[in-house]
Amino acid sequence: MPSPAENRPSKKPKVTDQGAHARAITGMIRMAFVPEGYPEKKEVKEIRRLVRGHILELPEDGLAPTFTGTWERDGAVIFNCTNQKSVDWLKSLSTEIKIGSTVLRVLPAGELPKCHRVVVHVEELDMAGEEAIKLLDRQNAGLGTREWVVVRGSVSRDAKSAHFAALIGNRSLEVLKTCGFKPFCGLGRTTIRLLDIERKEEMTAGASGSA
Repeated sequence: MPSPAENRPSKKPKVTDQGAHARAITGMIRMAFVPEGYPEKKEVKEIRRLVRGHILELPEDGLAPTFTGTWERDGAVIFNCTNQKSVDWLKSLSTEIKIGSTVLRVLPAGELPKCHRVVVHVEELDMAGEEAIKLLDRQNAGLGTREWVVVRGSVSRDAKSAHFAALIGNRSLEVLKTCGFKPFCGLGRTTIRLLDIERKEEMTAGASGSA
């Protein structure tokens, strides 16, 4: 017969693993690789391809940089670096590689300008996106749409309205909140919808680039 002690489950069998996982998460350093002209210019696939290529070009007898995953944030490629050596190696690449004439740079992910992705619904079907941006700026104090970046290829139309996506800053977001995301535009109001990009980012963080 097994003793009572043998029947009792061991206490907290995964404490060590949990501690190691916590230390690993704490030790990760997030760095952003961005093209000059970010966020309007996006070179996500090319950046990933170039970084992978440079890893393969490293001497075989040395330790290659390591990452726990990459993901995109509005045209920047975020790398989860496992150590400072990997961070330094990424930084060194910014002086070595270009995409055509586009200069690349590396900076801490926390220093990226905070952008929020919105979709603008314009009910006046004959209004172009550029005109809508100008009217929003003129008719809504402090909205600052001149600083918005319209996402390329996002313009579409249906029977009721035209739509386009844009990247906006914190100041514009606060102004939109005060008007219930229905600012004046042309001869009426337009509806702006804030997309939940932060939740999407958390879901994809840790997934390595497959581009």
